[in-house]
Amino acid sequence: MPKYEDAPPEIAQAIKQSTITKEKHMPTPEITFRHGLCSASIFEQEFERGEEKFTVRTVSFQRSYLDKDGNWQTTNSLKVNDIPKAVLVLNKAYEFLTSNSFADADTDGEC
Repeated sequence: MPKYEDAPPEIAQAIKQSTITKEKHMPTPEITFRHGLCSASIFEQEFERGEEKFTVRTVSFQRSYLDKDGNWQTTNSLKVNDIPKAVLVLNKAYEFLTSNSFADADTDGEC
């Protein structure tokens, strides 16, 4: 469990909420970009500091693979041929986050 006692109040609350969220359910990404077995998902988290509310978006990258038993697993490690695919999905995530398109996008699906 993360130590949030020594963190600033808004960070401590975010860590505490994040821990609670993980225990209750997995958050749903706002949008996921895929190419081959590589994916980059954008997550949105709301914070409050006093009366001010703000949103922080983060990107989670992963590569899927089949293990020796035939079960799907994920990793953050890349093989050499995965690097261009990783760059592609991360560039798409960056473009999404730095443009105004996220305000207009239908983010229910995957790209």
